[in-house]
Amino acid sequence: AGAIVRMAEESGAFEGTGPLSSESIYARAEAGDPAATGIFETVGRYLGIALGGLVNALNPDAIVLGGGVANGWDLFYSSLRRELEYRAFQRPFERVKLLRSDLGDDAGLYGAARVASLGS
Repeated sequence: AGAIVRMAEESGAFEGTGPLSSESIYARAEAGDPAATGIFETVGRYLGIALGGLVNALNPDAIVLGGGVANGWDLFYSSLRRELEYRAFQRPFERVKLLRSDLGDDAGLYGAARVASLGS
């Protein structure tokens, strides 16, 4: 969320529109604002770059994206998938499933609670 706001501020396209939040940028992208849509496409591209290295190194069955970033799934998924296909080896790319977590912003809390329960 912080990176999305920072990209919006650095673009200069949102000057004079009031305080920015990832939610307000998301709403603008949903409404078809090209600057906001471009930010989410960039997010997808960067995620695809990062995940491409992980797919090549670890060959996972699935990658689950959660937390706040998953809220913009519909806006960045296609650019993420396109970049991942470009970066990853063919077989691991064809095998890996990209999934959106159902836990949203609470994913970290659930994970921490699970780790804490393992210690007792």
